[in-house]
Amino acid sequence: MKNQLISAIHNECIVKYSSAYENQITDLDHQVSGEDRMFHLQPHLSSGFVYVVDNIVEGYYLPTMGDGMIIATTNASGQALMRLRLTTKDFAVFPIDNVSAATFIQQHPFTEVRRQKRMRLGVKRNWQPEHIYNRIGGNLG
Repeated sequence: MKNQLISAIHNECIVKYSSAYENQITDLDHQVSGEDRMFHLQPHLSSGFVYVVDNIVEGYYLPTMGDGMIIATTNASGQALMRLRLTTKDFAVFPIDNVSAATFIQQHPFTEVRRQKRMRLGVKRNWQPEHIYNRIGGNLG
């Protein structure tokens, strides 16, 4: 399994995090989550990976943040970052609304274990679950 997925590490669009990408990551995360979560993300950025096309951040992966959060705006970036994450993890957790992530997982030898409902407290936020390719954890989206 890992041998099949290891090619993601050689994807030229995936680069180590650099502070040059922080503003784009901030905007992307706010767009997808509907929240300002940078105070949570900040400690994990230095260990992260960014999917960049023509100097535009299309996605990012923070391996040290919970279950290894992945946010991506394109199928290519989301699936490439999932492939990278799955070289070190043997599970993925993402919203059912993310058809691209579900399709990717179905193409590999993974089995669905369970489904959970998203819980919220307070005001309903506009969020884009189709761009979440792996959650942070059960306590944070």
